[in-house]
Amino acid sequence: MRMPFGKHKGRELRDLPNDYLAWLADRELREPLRSEVEAERARRCYTQETAEQYDRAVAARIVATGYRQLSKQLHPDAGGSHADMLALNAARQYLEGRLL
Repeated sequence: MRMPFGKHKGRELRDLPNDYLAWLADRELREPLRSEVEAERARRCYTQETAEQYDRAVAARIVATGYRQLSKQLHPDAGGSHADMLALNAARQYLEGRLL
């Protein structure tokens, strides 16, 4: 369904930002727009919750695997620099912190 009014007039509901969908949900909308907005918000919540549940383990494996491969290249004993290795360690810590 396309938005019939507002700053996003003519855009598909699936292309609207989350904050605008939340704003729409607080308004008294006529049918079928209200049902479509509620359905789109529910779809996004389900997708986000599902992604958060299952992707953390996969993301942790990706970070670990990528770290091992890059550390083999960037370690000072393998011809890399100390600064590159420090940057790699900082990036790994940041990414692991985001996964928790």
